[in-house]
Amino acid sequence: IDMGNTDKLGAFRQEAKRMGIAVLPPDINKSQSEFSVEDVNGRPAIRYALAAVRNVGAQAMSVVVGERSRRGAFKSLSDFARRLDPKTANRRQVENLALGGAFDALEADRARVHASVETMLRHANSASVEREARRVDDRTGRWTLARPFVGNGPFRLVEWKDHRHLEVERNPHHWDAGRV
Repeated sequence: IDMGNTDKLGAFRQEAKRMGIAVLPPDINKSQSEFSVEDVNGRPAIRYALAAVRNVGAQAMSVVVGERSRRGAFKSLSDFARRLDPKTANRRQVENLALGGAFDALEADRARVHASVETMLRHANSASVEREARRVDDRTGRWTLARPFVGNGPFRLVEWKDHRHLEVERNPHHWDAGRV
């Protein structure tokens, strides 16, 4: 499947529906970089690929899936931001994941997630700086921070204005579980 071709992806969803195969929405904790098969109540279902969400890219999503495979499911948006490599994913990619519903299991209000992307990326940058600043203390042999890190707590989600809700709802370019 050509994940960059939205017309083919739409036809793929319609064909799966015609055949009685469920297409599950993208999920930051369940989706792979590419489309995958899951068992849902004894029946196969197709899990939407993270890389098939518009404008996110396969390479960045492979890194996200690799992080999840190594360290487990993301527990919250703060956890996702702490573990995100800011060199791998940018604002546009995280915004599109939010609009596509990939974070719905962590926070159901897509508008709040989307409006908080800048905060998430600042959080990711702070965590990255912390990871890079770690060093081994020559005297004790323990890992220490070269400088203190202050961005390890949860962050506050931002609310959208009503007009922004309408603007995003009018944009049909993002995957929406309601259209499957």
